[in-house]
Amino acid sequence: MEDYTKSQNERTLSDLFKVSEGKRRELFRRMNMAPNGTAIIVALREDLLKILKIQ
Repeated sequence: MEDYTKSQNERTLSDLFKVSEGKRRELFRRMNMAPNGTAIIVALREDLLKILKIQ
């Protein structure tokens, strides 16, 4: 945050996003960027909802 406050540019903004992004969010972002990533995430959600209904 300090670096970005001192020098607001693309590099420091990118660095700020990297250190502030949660691990779970980063995982889903990367999965979403993979081929068919969005469809896979949706399918995982459907499977999870089915499992939760059974229990």
